[in-house]
Amino acid sequence: MAILHGSWCIEPTQAQTQSQHQSQLGHSFFIWGETWRRIDSPPATPNEHHPYALAADELVAFLRPLHQAQQICWPLAIEREEPKRTRKPTATIAKSPALIDRWRSQTYWQPTYELQSGEQQAGWLPQLSATAAIEPPSDRVSLQPWRI
Repeated sequence: MAILHGSWCIEPTQAQTQSQHQSQLGHSFFIWGETWRRIDSPPATPNEHHPYALAADELVAFLRPLHQAQQICWPLAIEREEPKRTRKPTATIAKSPALIDRWRSQTYWQPTYELQSGEQQAGWLPQLSATAAIEPPSDRVSLQPWRI
């Protein structure tokens, strides 16, 4: 099971960067997902790839059934789909470069546990949303940046 997260990202447009007098803002809806997975060795420092974040292909696999069932209308749910290899030539969905270019990574600040092994620091783990109400693995928690 995965948990979907989303937020609006407001960014200056190129025109605004060139001229501070223009007040246009570019914006996008940033969506990412997280899922529980076993972490054998937690990252030594925060600001690395979020260990619970879904990769782009995992996110598409999660969204595709929702798109096909018409529960969401999301072209990105099919844009990264690779054509199936068959003996007969079949029509495939053309990938739109404009949509594919929208895939990106972002830094996200999240409650993070500092793990201890005796007196030594043993790594960092971001809080998994699904386990927020469960006893934490450490009493040392702070906001730390993670790449998603």
